[in-house]
Amino acid sequence: FFQEMTIHGTMMPDFGFGIYVLKDQKQAIWLSKQVDLGDLYIYDFKEDKFTKKITGDNYHVSTLQGVDEENQVLYFIASNLECMSDPYYGALCSIKFDGSYFKILTPEDAMHSVKINIEQGVYVDTYSRCDPAPITKLGYLNGEKENIKFENPTIL
Repeated sequence: FFQEMTIHGTMMPDFGFGIYVLKDQKQAIWLSKQVDLGDLYIYDFKEDKFTKKITGDNYHVSTLQGVDEENQVLYFIASNLECMSDPYYGALCSIKFDGSYFKILTPEDAMHSVKINIEQGVYVDTYSRCDPAPITKLGYLNGEKENIKFENPTIL
């Protein structure tokens, strides 16, 4: 059933979940809200069940942004993070397929709107709060280079 409705390498956000079928077509990364908050799971088509919960219990995954199959890293927007003053602020995060190496890539205390390019290893993040003007930056997914902030707008 699920193989008929999914296409390899395509994220299909719908009804509060997203699916990414891995290249081997045997497993998928699945964003599910089956236990109140959103979490990422590995779904095995042959076994027809979730075989591993990837993300932790102390934050909420709202969208799956990208999958780097070569390095086995997932990129997603999470909220309810301890480093944010507002539980609704979402930040770009990454985690390995096995659930290790969780990182917050956009730690600024604000709401983040992020577009990523896995092939180039970069993301563009525009973040804002109700008080200061929005800020846009270019970031590196591997975190090895310093982020580049674009000029901030002047609000009169």
